[in-house]
Amino acid sequence: MKHFLILGACLAAAALQAQKYEASYSPVTPKMDGIVAQDPAWEKIPWTTERFRVFKTGAPAAVETRFKALYTDDALYLAFECMEPQMDKLRPEVNADEFWNFDVLEFFLFPRRGELMHLAVSSSGLTNQEMPGTVTKRTNFMTAWQGASKRLADRWTSEVCFPFYLLGLAPDVRAVELPFTVSRYATPSRQYSSWTYQKETLKSTEYYGRILFRPAPRERSAMIRRSLVSPHWLSLVGRWSTIRRDPSWKPILSENRETMLAIEKIYAVPADYPEHSLELAELMAKIEKLAEKKAQTEERRMMKRFFEE
Repeated sequence: MKHFLILGACLAAAALQAQKYEASYSPVTPKMDGIVAQDPAWEKIPWTTERFRVFKTGAPAAVETRFKALYTDDALYLAFECMEPQMDKLRPEVNADEFWNFDVLEFFLFPRRGELMHLAVSSSGLTNQEMPGTVTKRTNFMTAWQGASKRLADRWTSEVCFPFYLLGLAPDVRAVELPFTVSRYATPSRQYSSWTYQKETLKSTEYYGRILFRPAPRERSAMIRRSLVSPHWLSLVGRWSTIRRDPSWKPILSENRETMLAIEKIYAVPADYPEHSLELAELMAKIEKLAEKKAQTEERRMMKRFFEE
């Protein structure tokens, strides 16, 4: 019995050691389809080697989970492989209110004080999030991120994209760390596990590991710094999708047809969004500024009419 207690204490001590993963710059952006194998962006990126640990006990998880990470000019990308010998027993996702009880990966990102983000992607690619008000305020509600998954015979894989604009931090010519952990719920084994040993709740940041961004190439530094002040194309595309369907925007778009057509040209080719992100940001800023100016003019007109009458 004494030997078992000592072994348990040693396992817990090992599990409590701070986990770290070093993410390097990639000139190639992953294809966000949930398929990790044969994607050139992921080809030479190493997988984590640590076993995920069962929530609170620290014991090795019944099913293996591993991930890898890289970053581009504007975002952090992670790829996951979730082994599952009982793929036919994955619980069907029938109730969005119980999202956390399906086969999911939950991400806990803590880039700034008061900005603990809780995001999740399921084995079928559905996403969910719990975003602090401080983040929505800082980003002016431009909080888009992306997740995709693929179910295979004996595992499911996922890819996620977390824009630097959302995180509020980005690598530079010096190393930068992101406090982070990820947990997995496997419905066949009914087991929660995580990359870091979470002795308490999954929101206990003191137990988090670190994504360590290796220094960025000097020639990419300006582009990466710009990503902190310019909304990511994921948010811009989402915003444009709303604008183009909103009847109240038609007069503005009609008056600025050249800008509208330039945005539509980019919008029509999703595969080229990363390449045209800066152009899209500039075009969208122009449209938003014109809309704001028009709104101010209309407000002044209405106020003048109100007081004159």
